[in-house]
Amino acid sequence: MKAQILFILCFIFNVTIAKEHYQFRHLTTSDGLSDNEVIAMLKDNEGFLWCVTSSAINRFDGYNVKQYLKTEDGTNLSTSVSQILIDKDNNIWIERFGYYFTYNRERDLFVNAQPLLQKYQLHSGANLQTIITDDHNNLWSYNGETMKVYSFSTQQSHTIEDLPENITFFSVKKDKLFYIDGNNNFHITDLLHKHTNVIIPLNEVLGTEKFLSYKFYVDDNLDIWIYSSNTEGLWLFSQNTKNTWKLRTIGKNTLLLKNKVISICEDNFHKIWIGLEYDGISIYDKEKQQHTHISQNLSPYSLGSNKVWCFYYDDENTMWVGTMRNGISYYNPHFFSFSKTMLPSTYDTSCQVEDHEHNLWIGTDGDGIYKVDPNGNITTFKKEQNNSFSNKINCMHVDAQNRIWIGTYLDGFGYYQNNCFHQQPFSDKFPRNPINNSIWSITEDNKGNLYLGNLKCGLHIFNPETGYFHTFTPQNSNLLDAHVMNVFFDKKRSVYMATCNGTHVLNTENHEIKSIRHNSKKSQFIQDTIQNNVYMDSRNLLWMGGREGLTVFDMRLDTIYYLNKSHRLEGNFVRGITEDNNQNIWVVTTDGVTKIEIQVDQHRHGYTFHCLPYAKNDGLQTSDFVHNSIYKSQNGHIIVGGNGGYYDINPNTKYYKNISRVIFTELKVLDTTINVDSLYSHHKILSQNIELTDKITLKYNQNTFKLSFSTMDYVRTHDIRFSYRLSGTSDQWISLESNYIAFNNMAPGTYELEVRATNSGGLWSNPSTLLIHIEPPIWLSIYAKILYLLLVITLFSYVWYRKEQKHKRRMHYKEMEFEAKKQHEIDEMKLNFFTHLSHDFRTPLSLIIAPLEEVLKTHQSEDIKPNLNIIHKNALALLNLVNQILDFRKIEIQEMKLHPEKGDYIEFIGDIIKHFSVYATTYQITLTFEKEIDTLSMAFDKDKMHKVLMNLLSNAIKYASTPGKITVKIWAEDEKVFTSVADNGKGIEDNEKCKVFDAFYQIADEKSSYGSGIGLHIVKELLSLHHGDIHIEDNLPTGAKFIFYIPITPMEQIVETECHIQPTEEEMVSLESDGKSENLDQNTLLIVEDNQDLRLFLSDSLKKEYHIFSAVDGLHALSILKKEHIDMVITDIMMPNMDGIELCHAIKSDIKISHIPVIMLTAKNDIEPLVSR
Repeated sequence: MKAQILFILCFIFNVTIAKEHYQFRHLTTSDGLSDNEVIAMLKDNEGFLWCVTSSAINRFDGYNVKQYLKTEDGTNLSTSVSQILIDKDNNIWIERFGYYFTYNRERDLFVNAQPLLQKYQLHSGANLQTIITDDHNNLWSYNGETMKVYSFSTQQSHTIEDLPENITFFSVKKDKLFYIDGNNNFHITDLLHKHTNVIIPLNEVLGTEKFLSYKFYVDDNLDIWIYSSNTEGLWLFSQNTKNTWKLRTIGKNTLLLKNKVISICEDNFHKIWIGLEYDGISIYDKEKQQHTHISQNLSPYSLGSNKVWCFYYDDENTMWVGTMRNGISYYNPHFFSFSKTMLPSTYDTSCQVEDHEHNLWIGTDGDGIYKVDPNGNITTFKKEQNNSFSNKINCMHVDAQNRIWIGTYLDGFGYYQNNCFHQQPFSDKFPRNPINNSIWSITEDNKGNLYLGNLKCGLHIFNPETGYFHTFTPQNSNLLDAHVMNVFFDKKRSVYMATCNGTHVLNTENHEIKSIRHNSKKSQFIQDTIQNNVYMDSRNLLWMGGREGLTVFDMRLDTIYYLNKSHRLEGNFVRGITEDNNQNIWVVTTDGVTKIEIQVDQHRHGYTFHCLPYAKNDGLQTSDFVHNSIYKSQNGHIIVGGNGGYYDINPNTKYYKNISRVIFTELKVLDTTINVDSLYSHHKILSQNIELTDKITLKYNQNTFKLSFSTMDYVRTHDIRFSYRLSGTSDQWISLESNYIAFNNMAPGTYELEVRATNSGGLWSNPSTLLIHIEPPIWLSIYAKILYLLLVITLFSYVWYRKEQKHKRRMHYKEMEFEAKKQHEIDEMKLNFFTHLSHDFRTPLSLIIAPLEEVLKTHQSEDIKPNLNIIHKNALALLNLVNQILDFRKIEIQEMKLHPEKGDYIEFIGDIIKHFSVYATTYQITLTFEKEIDTLSMAFDKDKMHKVLMNLLSNAIKYASTPGKITVKIWAEDEKVFTSVADNGKGIEDNEKCKVFDAFYQIADEKSSYGSGIGLHIVKELLSLHHGDIHIEDNLPTGAKFIFYIPITPMEQIVETECHIQPTEEEMVSLESDGKSENLDQNTLLIVEDNQDLRLFLSDSLKKEYHIFSAVDGLHALSILKKEHIDMVITDIMMPNMDGIELCHAIKSDIKISHIPVIMLTAKNDIEPLVSR
């Protein structure tokens, strides 16, 4: 292949590279400064910068400016403050119209300095002219005649003797007093030996006019710099011998000859900063005897104004420059991590390489190539007119033979060697054309083969010695994308390619291409498919840069890491990657530069990554970096291309200030700045400066506030990060994005606030602590809480008392309930006893009444008949009492059922009254029946209503007068039928009317002693079954009237209850039934009864008409039924062994005897229990 040699050198010129050594930051009115005319500056021991302007005293903490406009006594500080200084006790002094004021740190205001001057025994009052401090910060005062000095180490003052009058300017340094008298004679007095040994007549030596007013500056070598605001020029007196001084020249500097010098200051590098009236600053290097001129230009980091008025040099090597037009400009060599080397070009720097002679080759994006030699001389290579080689340089590479290989945009690639450019033609198989001639990246393997990434046509392999050329595309290989953005050879026979479809790796031995998509376990996947850069570092970590950040692949541990802006990467769009000699990774993105420190993670057996971002605050004048614009030079520096130049970064240069502590600088409550002793809502919050305060107390309605703080680091302020921790809310440190904390609606209580800061190296300071007490509202104060506690105790005591009373009542109720229960059990026992006794009485009563009635029917002897009638009457009364007891028992156990029947209610009542009329006559009582209606057909339980009326009539007869009258009246009203029974007896007291219906209640009367006390109770309950009721009224003039009602139920609504028994051929009949059995002539009758007397009585009564068999129980009866022909069985129900129900069931279950009718006898007065079985 024949190489085409092109001579494209257009012009070569040598210049000294212009580096911006002095880059300033600025503090102006836009940052809070009162105005831009700065008169004087200093820093106090706390680190605050104090600045005197033409309108106020300003204090700067690195973030905010606070202005002081008046003194304690109201003196206006907005004009004519000409001096500010600080003594060894950290007292700040200012002078206004010859009067001095000092700063009271505790009260945060300026006060009259007279008491302090008197304390130090210095001049004071109207005679005082000047106060200065020496290099030990002792105080010196002069009143026009004498000079006094106060030593803070000895705490004594003394007077300097033998001084001339009218000293116009003086200074003290290294135990020497320098001053100018009224005749412009310069004096130097040795304070240790107390004699003046140098006198220089300035007008004579300098050849100036007598009326000039001189000032001077004494540097660290005791060289004297003399200047005057009345004339141009600067003079230097150096100590020639011990006792002689010589006027020296300061080089040929026309700036000093044509400008007035306003102020002078020396830095720690023995450079003299000279402030000029209109031409900025001249910096004189005494060692090199060279001047550097600094003036205002268009750069944002240039001097703010050319009219310099004052200097102040602090302990952090920061030079503060006060100007008369644009506030303060301040410089520190550590302000910016980067200094930019400017090129004679306005184009972006796209790539850099260093050849074997340490020449730096810089490609630009449209302005050709620049070569910078080690001496800073620049050679420019640009495209000639009508030449085909492009000025748009994409990439460069230096091979082993020191050839500079160059990849261009649309013009292929070539190399530079021996002062000639050689354009390399493509192979015949891959012809050169604009579409495929954009080479984006070049690398070289250990055999001298070049690997070229093509923007659109894949990967090329080219051997310059043999001419071998091969191209890998998606069509002829496993390459997934033809856009190869970056290539990298890892020294292990692999070439990595960054493409628009992921990262690929080429084995240089067998040319096999593989795509890297995930780790071997497929547990992690590479998220960013569009890759711009690829780099293998010294740890064998593969770095892949895309548009969404960095992907780091640790192939040894098969682990993938991701880094982006959330990890403090300065932007996500990666433009270039390299590694420094300290194994730190440097990444350039579209937004800036990031240094990544890598540490081994012992716990996770992997790596941790700490990102240190750099942007405009670090001196970067551009943030839009281009592809491949980062390179590591042979001396280990990182070269980053920018617009119109490049940045040379020394990775070993660090600035880490040890942050001593965080200082609280301001308190705001609801956007109102709180000053010392000021009232906020009639409440004094600060009694001393917030810097000195360890506790603040706020009202409950002042719980929205803001606290500001600072570390007084003016050099790397943008690197400072704050975090805080608030006890009572969280134990975790919370990161802050600014230098303040805003609290909103804090709950009342006491909190401990801790604030700490980290410097640019990531070191945390010790936390500063502030106690914050939020007072509760009056309703939540301690007194209110005591009151609440007393109220709670009172309430608790009351609740406890009520609970105890309730407990006592409950216990009393339980006791009463227990007693009632016991009484009820006793009553139940009694009632059960009487019930059983009543059941037992009914059988004997039946044996009494039945024979007695037979006797009354058959025996008509008049002698015994009255006695028999008495027996019969009382036996019936006893039977009625027994029935009442049984009815009461059924009511108590809720077994009483209603059995309504169809009937005429008026006729029913009339029949009962007719029956009772005869009985009432025997007691000389007239029974009258009154009715408003003649007939009323309805449904009612005749048996129960019979008992109701019988009880009421019996009661009326019992309590009626003799002779007496009882009136029964019936009427209908509102679908109810009312019945009243009224007597003319004594009546019932009102307090007893509601009690007479209670069980066992008896009126205290001699007649009541004969009753049981349950009759009226039964009446009320029977009426309740009918859904009726009863009450008592007075029967005027005397007597009682019982009025009851039941609802009128129409005939058609009658429903037979479950207890109603339909007549059958075999109907059960009790002894109390009125039904009569059929006459069964000489039929065989089986009587089953366990009571012998009753069994014999029944047998005797029926033996005339029946053939009688008898049995004592059911079992006995079944044995007879199996042997004899029985036509009918009469059996009792309650019997031992087998009762009547079981006997009946056995008979009806046996087909042989199931035809035999059975009559069941019972002492019970209800048939429901029989039916239920």
